[in-house]
Amino acid sequence: MLDAKTRKKIESGFKEKTRLAKKRLFREISRCFKVCDACPMNGQVISDAAPEEPNSYQSVCGKCPIYKRMRSAGAELWEKDTNIEFLLSKGKKLTADEVLYLLEQGATKKSIQHALGFSNPKQLNGFLNAIYQSKGWKTDKVM
Repeated sequence: MLDAKTRKKIESGFKEKTRLAKKRLFREISRCFKVCDACPMNGQVISDAAPEEPNSYQSVCGKCPIYKRMRSAGAELWEKDTNIEFLLSKGKKLTADEVLYLLEQGATKKSIQHALGFSNPKQLNGFLNAIYQSKGWKTDKVM
């Protein structure tokens, strides 16, 4: 859909910001590890134990707020596509090319709809049709 030059321009706009967000999470995890290294429960955990076993991280550390924060930060790094999240956070300031980029990268139409402030899918589809027509694309083949 998008040409390489447009894609590169969009990516250069958020790479530094997403890099800083990831760096912040890695630092937070590092601080958590420093606390965990000094924990008296540290030697009681077996890393490959199943969560339900008494010597697993979940069983030994599950109630600890540091463990919970570390798991949360790790999940944020692992499960979120920070590039997509960053662009969606722009909300109504998203450009047409950024919307197309989001679709290419696997963002859901529903998440784009909410970011743009549309109350229903028909509004988003109309918006997308206008973008496609402005680029000279046939809408029946793109959607």
